[in-house]
Amino acid sequence: MTIQSEPGGGRAEPGLSGITGERRQLMNLAYRLLGSLADAEDVVQETYARWCAMSGEEQGAITSPGAWLTKVAGRLCLNVLSSARVRRETYVGEWIPEPLPEPTEWIIGRPGGFGVIPSAPAARQARIVSDFKQALEAGDVDALIGLLAPGVTAISDGGGLVSTALHPIEGTERIVRSLIRLWDRVRGLTLLERTVNGRPGLVAQQDGVTVSVYAFEVAGDRITHIWAVRNPDKLRPWTMGRRQ
Repeated sequence: MTIQSEPGGGRAEPGLSGITGERRQLMNLAYRLLGSLADAEDVVQETYARWCAMSGEEQGAITSPGAWLTKVAGRLCLNVLSSARVRRETYVGEWIPEPLPEPTEWIIGRPGGFGVIPSAPAARQARIVSDFKQALEAGDVDALIGLLAPGVTAISDGGGLVSTALHPIEGTERIVRSLIRLWDRVRGLTLLERTVNGRPGLVAQQDGVTVSVYAFEVAGDRITHIWAVRNPDKLRPWTMGRRQ
């Protein structure tokens, strides 16, 4: 994010250099609360705008700028959540936070989101996800069943814009049947092993466009949760690149 300084010799806003380092923490907070990268960036931008709108005297009177920024960002998030709650009441199917396309700590600790700690070590999870990819591509039902925990749950988010399961699917056999049907129905799909919210995951592309992003939770050597984001509005950063 670039914050413009006021006219006058190109000098930065008083105290600005001391607070820009708070951006990552603010993004972490906003993303945890909102589950949307775009909304989190908007909140952080507005938080800094409110800081810059104050006079130097007002800024100087704040003993802890970091705490002030966190408080303002939190209040802005609550405002966003109030309107988002109304939107989600009419959301079609399950709602999942949008996936982030590079290693990040932002997802950590988000209740109900995908990638919630504790999880298997990254190297082990990467191996299991890779095995899952190969089994799905080969249509190997037995291998898929062997990779899924008995109580595994799969949740899909299509937002009513693409076809997907409207409710969570539970149980190994039901999930495997659903996966095989989907793979047989969709031709020309390419599965790529990618980092999703800081953990090993899968990205499905068709003609170079990302159509699904899969995140996994692994316990021991079995997959316990699968989150599939198919809502194209949440997948734009995966095709266009993350906004700067």
